[in-house]
Amino acid sequence: MVLIRTVDNVQFNVDRDVAERSVLFKNLLEDIGEKEDEIPVSVNQSVMKRVHWCEYHRNDPIPADEVMQDEARKRTTDISEWDQKFITVDQEMLFEIILAANYLDIKPLLDVGCKTVANMIKGKTPEEIRKLFNIVNDFTPEEEAQIKRENLESESDWRYVSMSHTPRVPNLPGDVVPAQFVADLRRGVAQLCQANIIKFPGSQPVSFAQRDLARLENEEYSDIQPSGNLLLMLVTATGQREPDGLPLDSCPALASSLKIDRHNQYHSLSGFYFPHHDNPRMPLRSTILDGELDTLRLLMFDCLVVDNQNVMSRTLDKRYGRLQEWFYKPYKKMIQDHPHMLQSQPFDIKVKGMNLSYGLEKVFNEDIPKLQHGNDGLIYTCLQSPYVVGTDRNILKWKPPSENTIDFKLVLRFPPDPQRPNEPDFLAKPLFGLHVFVGGRDDYEPFDELYVDDDEWEKLKASGEQIDDRIVEVFWDSSKSQWRMMRFRDDKPSGNHKSVVDNIIQTIIDGVEKEDLLARSNAIRTAWKARQAQQAAPSQHQPSIGPPGPAGRPIHLDSHSSAPVGIDMRYGSLQESPFSRVGGPLTVLGFNR
Repeated sequence: MVLIRTVDNVQFNVDRDVAERSVLFKNLLEDIGEKEDEIPVSVNQSVMKRVHWCEYHRNDPIPADEVMQDEARKRTTDISEWDQKFITVDQEMLFEIILAANYLDIKPLLDVGCKTVANMIKGKTPEEIRKLFNIVNDFTPEEEAQIKRENLESESDWRYVSMSHTPRVPNLPGDVVPAQFVADLRRGVAQLCQANIIKFPGSQPVSFAQRDLARLENEEYSDIQPSGNLLLMLVTATGQREPDGLPLDSCPALASSLKIDRHNQYHSLSGFYFPHHDNPRMPLRSTILDGELDTLRLLMFDCLVVDNQNVMSRTLDKRYGRLQEWFYKPYKKMIQDHPHMLQSQPFDIKVKGMNLSYGLEKVFNEDIPKLQHGNDGLIYTCLQSPYVVGTDRNILKWKPPSENTIDFKLVLRFPPDPQRPNEPDFLAKPLFGLHVFVGGRDDYEPFDELYVDDDEWEKLKASGEQIDDRIVEVFWDSSKSQWRMMRFRDDKPSGNHKSVVDNIIQTIIDGVEKEDLLARSNAIRTAWKARQAQQAAPSQHQPSIGPPGPAGRPIHLDSHSSAPVGIDMRYGSLQESPFSRVGGPLTVLGFNR
């Protein structure tokens, strides 16, 4: 039996196999072993009374393949008769059960709750859904019109690459830092990063091209799959004045944690505590981490500063180890010992797993399907490179060439009216001109033509919206060798500049398809293993007896030095190479390394 104590100090005795239907309980029981039999949980007794769901399902088999299980769960909204009776409760209790199932990590129960909500809203209009759940409509008429336009576009036969792969940005928690304190914080972050400028301290990748396939073979890269386009920095401090730390004590209203988005905007976060790796009773000092937001889960994958120590000059594998040992493990241990602290946090924090560059099949088949948010390609980072602020040539971003998009201005040119040649025929299908932004006095110049089939043209006309003179996002359809429309970009004041367009087109021409990456995996793995074997091989020592000297006698070498004994040295010792065995240029001063 296991004793479970709720936040309102009510005890429940539960069989161990029933408690282990919760992944959270199972992990906690494995951590505490047989020493303790009491588990504190951050739910109230009314929710724990529903634990008889686990008792009824205690003998259900646990699927071994989580990916196949997820796919099967997504295919249907059917609910068993027993579960339907169990979940027939008022709305308040229904959502408490869903939140508790998510917190306790009971996926089948979470599915029952979510399917119930899905069945409740099936076939209803937005107004009926708002009335059902007492939701106040806070959309402006302009926002509703924009949503209707997007829904109209998604129902068409166009290919919406970015809308299917690029996630929507959620409303982030946190309060905007008052303007009078931002300058000091930016200077403090720049000082910690040992940077001369106060721009966003993150690194930016370069596009992946054909030539980079060879780099994956010759150098050691890790790959991580971005789960979204919302990249940000997490900054922590003690909230007090630290030597060479952040000036958080100058603003009492600031929390001890901050997030910095890609626009270099600072937001204060409350509810976090990060324990020190040596003394958990003390807070971790100034720390800057790189990560991305996946729904309401922050996934960290790199660090710049940990506990007031700048680690940017270290290699990725060393930085990743410091992120795990100094930041995440103490934090994870704190959450396991005190799970109620999760309630005060605005989002959960995890460290993103690191895959080696040849593990692409796992990334495509397992990791990406599990993402709670969208996917925007793969990021390859060299294991032996330092952290670079700004554009880093050692970080490569891959995405299929067909998913690279460009923003143009759409300009319609109608043919002349057969009856009145001097006037355009507005009932005819026009030429869809794509004009590129060049800046200066003329602003735009003709670039190419957009392909729009007859059905798409009819839907555009039926929308009743202005089409001409709008910014449009397009992609290159290699099957038709034509530019195809993706969506209008009314959020952008202008299209991409001509220089940016040229770079994107070069990336499309020199791009690498998914199949090419997978086909290269075996060669990358073979090269990686060969380097590992070479590094693990014992070094070959020179014999202690050297070649004959001037008098024909062998030259004896000192055991601690390569210098011959008794011989006057007329040169210094050989300089140590600044390059590692696997990095650096292939040729130096005309000599092959």
